[in-house]
Amino acid sequence: MTDYIRGKKAYTKWDVETENVDMDIPPDAQQPHVQIASEGWFSGRKGKVLKVLFLVSLFFIGLIFGYFIRRGVHEVILKKENTCPQSSALYSYQKQYVNLFQDNVDPVKIGNNLRYFTQEVHRAGSDESLRIAEFIRDKWKEFGLNSVRIEKYNVLLSVPSMEVPNKVYLIDKNGKLVFSASESGDGAMFPEMRPYYAYSPKTEAQGKLVYAHYGRLEDFEYLKKVNVSVENAVVIMRNGKTHRGSKIKLAEKFGAVAALLYPDPIDHGGGSLKTYPENIGLPGDGVVRGNLKTYPGDPNTPFLPSVDGVYRIPLSEIDLPRIPSQPISYNDAQVLMKDLGGPEAPSDWKGMLNISYNLGSEFLSSKTNASFIKVEVFNELQQKEVYNVIATIPGQFEPGRYVIIGGHHDSWTNGSADPGTGVAVLLELSRVFGILVKEGWKPGRSLILASWDAEEFGITGSMEWIQDHSKELFQRTIAYINVDIVVTGNYSLQVLASPLLRQALKEASTDVSCHDPNHPGMSLYDMWKLRRPQDKNSANSIPLIDIPGSGSDFVGFISGLGIPSAHLQFVGKDMISDYPLYHTSYDTFDAVANYTDVNFKMMTTMTHMLGAFLMKLTDSLHLPMVASHYSDQLKRDFAEFSKNHEKLLQDHGISLDNVTLALKSFEEACKEFHNNFRTIGDRDLYLEAHEYNDRLIAIEHSFLLPDGVSSTSYLRHVIYGPDFKNNYNGIIFPFLSKAMFDAQENNTSENWNLVNLQLSYVNYALRSAIGVLESHVLMGNSKL
Repeated sequence: MTDYIRGKKAYTKWDVETENVDMDIPPDAQQPHVQIASEGWFSGRKGKVLKVLFLVSLFFIGLIFGYFIRRGVHEVILKKENTCPQSSALYSYQKQYVNLFQDNVDPVKIGNNLRYFTQEVHRAGSDESLRIAEFIRDKWKEFGLNSVRIEKYNVLLSVPSMEVPNKVYLIDKNGKLVFSASESGDGAMFPEMRPYYAYSPKTEAQGKLVYAHYGRLEDFEYLKKVNVSVENAVVIMRNGKTHRGSKIKLAEKFGAVAALLYPDPIDHGGGSLKTYPENIGLPGDGVVRGNLKTYPGDPNTPFLPSVDGVYRIPLSEIDLPRIPSQPISYNDAQVLMKDLGGPEAPSDWKGMLNISYNLGSEFLSSKTNASFIKVEVFNELQQKEVYNVIATIPGQFEPGRYVIIGGHHDSWTNGSADPGTGVAVLLELSRVFGILVKEGWKPGRSLILASWDAEEFGITGSMEWIQDHSKELFQRTIAYINVDIVVTGNYSLQVLASPLLRQALKEASTDVSCHDPNHPGMSLYDMWKLRRPQDKNSANSIPLIDIPGSGSDFVGFISGLGIPSAHLQFVGKDMISDYPLYHTSYDTFDAVANYTDVNFKMMTTMTHMLGAFLMKLTDSLHLPMVASHYSDQLKRDFAEFSKNHEKLLQDHGISLDNVTLALKSFEEACKEFHNNFRTIGDRDLYLEAHEYNDRLIAIEHSFLLPDGVSSTSYLRHVIYGPDFKNNYNGIIFPFLSKAMFDAQENNTSENWNLVNLQLSYVNYALRSAIGVLESHVLMGNSKL
């Protein structure tokens, strides 16, 4: 692909992939003209004084000029052959450094990193988590990175009681105990791994048992349809499909007094995999831990970082679940549900337990006289310090622009896959970058490396850091790259990313060999588009890039600050049971090393990919971003949105016409931006590129809600963001979709007016992006 940039009297064009620069200067371009002074000025005594002053001035001008030349901040070395200036290597992505990077990646060191990281449980807020943070800090210093430090925040965490475990009882009609679910689950020898859900309240409740499938809205609506009441019941649900916190919120909304979640074998490898340690199928006593908070950051200090001097809201005002909930194993779930009566569940609600899968709420057994479930939770809310580790490699030609790569180091258990694979890759990545620096490489833009804490508690460590530095990050950050769980299978690369990063992802993955030994010579890009095509019916389809939702540390960057972000992961072909040991005590070094990533080939390939990706973003003078990739994605997603919702909106007098026109204008502006870029820096290659890059980055900024209208600082991206029904998934127009849902639930004119308002925010965001691309303040606006 070739992009063209034209000024008024000169034009520049470059190929985004190669950064070859051509500049044609018209022959009639105005030449500099110097007026020569008359002889009288330099005659006599006055002339001698002027000559001395002139020479002294030249001397100091030369010193100043030489100083700025040596600084090299704005230096562009131009060759004059055929009047075609060329950018120097200072401003380019250099393949020799990419090759050097890849040659130095060591799978043995990656394996050693993973082995060290998985030696002990290291939940956020614990001494073990601090030791991990200090280990990463010391390694980064050893690798020669700059400004290595730990940044601490004091946040509200939820921890299990070390004295009394949480309990789930099956009680008979006389109040006697029939069965008690395992109090230790899969962590019998480790009190610190006792099963619990973070932010489940310290309380108890009891009620009849009702089975609610995955706990989605449609599941609760089905129960209502068949007259199975959730009111005052204990709801049991399967893990998967939606965030566990969303399940608990819905159970609470429909009147449940408590909730249980279990991993059905059909969702955790039971259909095809032997259980661990023979493979990675989940054993029957496995318990999936997690967090119930559905928003990122410290719940005690919304909008602000958790540092000294910041107001902390009272616990009674914090938005947290009000009903007790507890994770249990599928062995225990089978006992609790085996005699459950009531209507039979639909066929697609049935898993692989040896039960009938009835909906409840009465029990059938006359032998046990089972009657109700009792849930006791003893969790404690505690203020704990969490530790983010930060390091930098300063840039040489644009040090004030940042490319950030980060991933979390805290874990519920030993955390081999999640997040151990990401930590192992991040450490190897930083080690090899240290080698490159010693060999003479410097990134063009500053590279920032981050290891976050408390991600498992609802993306807390990274969000506090973002809130602490939001003004600087908003102005200076080019992109954020996330490394969380990077390997759960060996089938294909999966990418969640802003459309602005598609070009850099393409170029980087083209420079990396694929992981499959059965396809020698194939690039990672070719394997990616072969196995995860955007259009499965086209042999020439580009690879699929999913919309970022939530669920990891990228959310604060893209949804909060409008910073283009990406999350990369290798996945299996069957995503349903991709890594069944997730968040259990069976997520060990041996599980990953023996089954998921044998010889650490996938992590090695991921390190190659991330290295090339980062260097594309730090070292390319013109950012490898294409505005029309955004409009292409929007056009595709909007067509689906219109098909699903246009009639509903029309029925309530709401038209999509203005958004349709704005999208068309946005598409035209994206094409025009590359085909006829106008700049104030016609004669300065550096200034021209700087302005070009700034406008590209401002596209994502333009898509944030206007200041003063957002009810939350966590999620502000109007165009793409987490689905309110399942925040793991990303959707187009998240706020508009939520407003439409609320209006359908409560059909009032006020609610439909709010839909119209959200539609206006979408239209405003698109107009803002068009204005940025077309420079409306300077050039005027003739199209909208």
